[in-house]
Amino acid sequence: TAADFSEVFLVARARHDVDRLPAALREAGLLDPRVIPTAHTMREDFDRRMQGPRLMSAIAGGIGVLTLALACLGIFGVVSYGVASRTKEIGIRLALGAQQPALLRSIVQQVLTPVGVGAVLGLLLAIPAGIALGSEPFYLESADPLALAASLAVFSAAGAVAAIWPAYQVLRRNPVQALRHP
Repeated sequence: TAADFSEVFLVARARHDVDRLPAALREAGLLDPRVIPTAHTMREDFDRRMQGPRLMSAIAGGIGVLTLALACLGIFGVVSYGVASRTKEIGIRLALGAQQPALLRSIVQQVLTPVGVGAVLGLLLAIPAGIALGSEPFYLESADPLALAASLAVFSAAGAVAAIWPAYQVLRRNPVQALRHP
């Protein structure tokens, strides 16, 4: 006789007492010596099959968080350098009698204008990129409004903090110290 290496799966459904079903299936499999009795629930099978995709999504999420942190750090660095490079100008304006709240508003507005333009351009480029990636088999939504709004809020907040913090530090100084800044 020819060896039969075919696989046969028995799927059983239990309405009550699901925990007893795998033991009963294993016991039924012992009746035929050709049967290798293994029994598990569909939830266990599903969990086992989803381990790879879950691991990949966790890795992708970690890379995304790292990328977000690096982007925020880059925005913070560029914007805070732009404010810090204007230390002498701020000192001169303070020495000439400029009001601190008005000066802070002016600095933040001037510095955040490029951040706002970058956010709008990024949003305009992200929507077509999301639509293009929507056909890929990664189960992505073409333009997830929650993700777009969250990323826009995070980047805008990073730019705002980067603009306000150095300007506030300069405004707290004595105008003479700001003028002596290299």
